Amino acid sequence: MNEDPTRSAPALVPGPPPAARLLLRLAKALHEHGTPAHRLEQSLARLAEALELPSAQFLSTPTAMHVSFGEGPEQRVHLLRAPAERVDLDALSELDAIVDALVARRIDASTAEARLTTLSERPAPGSPRASRWASAAASASAAVFLGGGVLELGLAALLGAGVTALAQRLAGHPRAQGVHAPLAALLVSFLVSTAAAMLPGLVDAVVLISALIMLVPGLSLTVAMTELASGHVVSGTSRLAGAMTLMLTMLFGAALGRALASGAWVPGSWPTPTLPLPPGTWLAAIAASTLAFTVLLGARARDVGWIALICLLSYGAATMGGRALGAELGAFVAATAVGMASNAFARRLKRPATVLRLPGLLLLVPGSLGFRSLGSLLVADTVAGTDGLFRVALVTVALAVGLFTADLLLPSRRSL
Repeated sequence: MNEDPTRSAPALVPGPPPAARLLLRLAKALHEHGTPAHRLEQSLARLAEALELPSAQFLSTPTAMHVSFGEGPEQRVHLLRAPAERVDLDALSELDAIVDALVARRIDASTAEARLTTLSERPAPGSPRASRWASAAASASAAVFLGGGVLELGLAALLGAGVTALAQRLAGHPRAQGVHAPLAALLVSFLVSTAAAMLPGLVDAVVLISALIMLVPGLSLTVAMTELASGHVVSGTSRLAGAMTLMLTMLFGAALGRALASGAWVPGSWPTPTLPLPPGTWLAAIAASTLAFTVLLGARARDVGWIALICLLSYGAATMGGRALGAELGAFVAATAVGMASNAFARRLKRPATVLRLPGLLLLVPGSLGFRSLGSLLVADTVAGTDGLFRVALVTVALAVGLFTADLLLPSRRSL
């Protein structure tokens, strides 16, 4: 059958113009580096205005980004699927600098494209060995803040490094990445329970939570609450559901590991004396947290001093606020202090406030409290579990309101 020669071939859909293509690349890059929805959309709207794309609209979720150009029947929507968010403060600083230069018209689109290409080809910050050492430092610091002793600190550091080593081992197996968190929780719980059977003086709950502290989604819960409070319901609800699902899978793994350990043979118990940490150990924990956050969050080496200051401020404000006003209001005071200090840093140095806000918040998020609460529900202690979950909700709300209060009292004048 001959084709009708008068029938025209289907028209090819033209690609986006250069300005729109640049906006799409920046949107994907900012999304991949863990920018919350309310800040991401604000930054992109500012950039779209500078690129003379006034009809651009944005919808961000944790796993995808929707960007539309045009209005009415001529509107075109682009779907940008993104891998798991990876926080990289150095890359975020470079992206913020590119956005600022475009808005101020110091560079053109071609220069911005070249800088984006260079950034995308840059290797991931930090070596695998540095990540393992940083995870060990973070777990040891968590053991200090949770009231552990010398034994808990040492075991938590060892297991924390093992959790990161397991993640690195599974990185080349995409199908195995979904079970990393419950598998890590299972192995850590089994080892901790076995160690507790042999060492009666060991506080197993402190070691378990400290070793898994970098997996517990406390920060995701806080970010989800800020997104919900700022009206980004789709992203906030999705992030909240993801955080709760991760928490439940980790809890399942921990429960299974404890059950397996209960039936395992142990050579016998070795009474060990309780070895409390010397006074002032919290200062060493702050220093260790600073180095850990610098490596794990991909911060620049020159920002170590600033991160140390924000960690000191966060810990001090939370401690004094908690003693004077209680845990929930203390979290509000600390979040307000961290937010204002981060905004002052952004205004003074013209850098993203996230560079300091994120490390400061990591010392405040209620991830360990949420994990304990779900554990209480698992053993049918509904009173303690319900009370713990209610406190988690109050603390996350306090953190979100504290950040909004800081933005009201001392705006950063920047979107990131």
